[in-house]
Amino acid sequence: PEASIASAGQSFRYIGNYVYGFSGTFEASNASADMFSFTTGSGIIVGEFTFNGQVRYVSGSAGGHSVFELQLNDLTVGVYKTETAASDMPSQLFQRIVIPPQTKVLVKCISGEDTSTELLTCLFHGRVYGAE
Repeated sequence: PEASIASAGQSFRYIGNYVYGFSGTFEASNASADMFSFTTGSGIIVGEFTFNGQVRYVSGSAGGHSVFELQLNDLTVGVYKTETAASDMPSQLFQRIVIPPQTKVLVKCISGEDTSTELLTCLFHGRVYGAE
């Protein structure tokens, strides 16, 4: 049997001093969807988000534009746009960040179209400092 601690959901997972999150896949939609929504613990988190814009998983080359919004304690701290190579923009963006203790984190996504054949994801990995 294979051991795994990977799982998808709206919150981060902690393993010792490390933290990670996998949003799971979201179908491209022009309605906003919450990818992550939770409150952090007592430590400071230093890490990086990876925003993966919509890609048609049956061909790998097609897709559209996607917008990701990152909020900390209801304050928008970043808005990120991805696009396919056809529009000369990256389809994947990386954002390093420091997240203070006891912070409400929200990552939302929205796409330029509704299509179930194009998927988006958001990933996070980092380290926790000073947790009690």
